Amino acid sequence: KLGTVAGLIETGANDVLRVVAEDGTIFYPYVGVVHVGGRTTRQIRELMISKLSRYIEKVQLDVRMAAYRSKRVYVVGEVSKPGLLQITDVPMTVLEAVNQSGGFSGEADYSRVLLTRNGVTYRVDIQSMYEAGRIDQNVLLQDGDILNVPDRSANKIFVLGEVAKP
Repeated sequence: KLGTVAGLIETGANDVLRVVAEDGTIFYPYVGVVHVGGRTTRQIRELMISKLSRYIEKVQLDVRMAAYRSKRVYVVGEVSKPGLLQITDVPMTVLEAVNQSGGFSGEADYSRVLLTRNGVTYRVDIQSMYEAGRIDQNVLLQDGDILNVPDRSANKIFVLGEVAKP
C-alpha cells in the first residue's frame, strides 16, 4: 500500500513516473488530481482505468511502485555507518538493517541491541541469533523504528577477594 507521504509510482506503457505528493495525491492527464494514498497498486490501476475509460476505449494501464521515499528506519550506535535506511518493497529485518549500515563496529554489544517502536523499547539479542539460531529475534522493521546498537562499556567484570590483582 502507498502511504500518505511521497513515493514514486510508474503508470502506463512509457513508464512515466508520477510522484506521490505528501498528501497522497498524483496528477494524471485527463483524470486530474487523484488520491492514491493508502491504496494498493491494483486499486490505483482499477481507479485510473475507470476514470480514463470515459476518454479511451479498452484502457490498458499498468501501475507499479518504482521507489519508496517516505518509510524510514534509523540505525544508531556501534555500526560502521549509522544513519537513515529507506524501507522498500522488500521487508527489512534487524540483521539486514545492521548489514546495510556496514555491520557492527568492534565495540558493539550484539546481545543488547535496542529496538524502539512507537515509544516502546525492546531488547533484541543478535548474539543468540548467531549462537543458538534464535531467528525469532530477527524481527521485521517498520516505518519509524529506531535500532540502537550499544557499546560494550556496560559489560564489566569485577574480580574481588583473595586474588593477586583484585
